[in-house]
Amino acid sequence: MGGDFGRTLIERLVSLGQRKHLLNIQYRMNPSISLFPNKQFYNNQILDGANVREMNYKLNLLEGAMYGPYSFIDITSGNEMSNKPIQKNMVEVAVVSKIVSRLYEASITTGKRISIGVIIPYSVQVFAMQEKLGDKYGKSDNFSISVRSFDGFQGAEEDVIIISTVRSNRNGSLGFLTSFQRTNVALTRAR
Repeated sequence: MGGDFGRTLIERLVSLGQRKHLLNIQYRMNPSISLFPNKQFYNNQILDGANVREMNYKLNLLEGAMYGPYSFIDITSGNEMSNKPIQKNMVEVAVVSKIVSRLYEASITTGKRISIGVIIPYSVQVFAMQEKLGDKYGKSDNFSISVRSFDGFQGAEEDVIIISTVRSNRNGSLGFLTSFQRTNVALTRAR
């Protein structure tokens, strides 16, 4: 009985005999973003819609190879501060803040509307990030930022998603990211 709390509503319905129906065309993500989740979580059953395959679907907001459609930034100097069950990483807060600042500048320079989502697994890190970002970006019609937990981003989408994993330790423990559902949600929110 206690193990049922970690299952989604869909998982519960399927276990009761409800048939699954896979929506197999995605119209949100750049194909570079959908490639890994499609292979890893959906056995390559998801097709990219014609709209996302067009060349003008790419945003190219920041210069440099590090800022492609799908980027991993290794923050080697960041260390998690853990006081169980509290997890936070202030170096990641600083790096994410800098990226958000650069995206804001790009929005002003180009006049493009940009929405940013920062997904964080731990509430203490969410609060630290919100405190660092403050209300600097709240007054612009062309720029929006939302900092939420993995579960808070379920069903949401933004132009740019930044995932702060928080965890940085010698034994490679990723905490929340060991859940395939949460990883899938985090990797598939960006356009």
